[in-house]
Amino acid sequence: MKTRWCGIVALALVGGCAGSDREPARREATPAGQAATPRAPQTTITTAGWTVSPTGIGSVRTEMTLAQAGRQLGADLVLPAFAGRCAFVQPVAKLDSVAFMVVDGRIARFDVTGGRMATAEGARIGDSEDRINTLYAGRVEVQPHKYTAGHYLVVRPTTRADDAYRIIFETDGSRVTSYRAGRRPEVEWVEGCS
Repeated sequence: MKTRWCGIVALALVGGCAGSDREPARREATPAGQAATPRAPQTTITTAGWTVSPTGIGSVRTEMTLAQAGRQLGADLVLPAFAGRCAFVQPVAKLDSVAFMVVDGRIARFDVTGGRMATAEGARIGDSEDRINTLYAGRVEVQPHKYTAGHYLVVRPTTRADDAYRIIFETDGSRVTSYRAGRRPEVEWVEGCS
């Protein structure tokens, strides 16, 4: 009878958690007499198909904290120990060659320095300046590069609601070598955080 009562109490406790938005920790099957070890739920998050827009990359958006962005990526994102008001965080292998600029604890911009990550319109590193001008027809402002013979191709968003955001392609005068997207003024900072 004592065993049956414990089972009823256990069912009542489990039933009392119904409707909770937290999933209970899973437990490994263990041999009799050994304590069970809690196991975190498995999370499968893919970044395949993610693209860059003026306001974000995939489901990660500007203004998110690192904790919020980490939940979208299924990984812990941590500021470097030396971080001041502004720092870059290299997310995870899932987003190779992408760095998040964090200013005052919130994501301000996304820098793409390699790989095949494309914008929502299909622009990527290696594209010609002509292709960028075609993809973003009527929205590109060409500025001289501060350090090379290349250019900054500054793309304005299509909606007034996103007017505080830009995508900026850096070129060598012919092809895109890197690009960044995010809020102004940070997306316009040429030298990163400095």
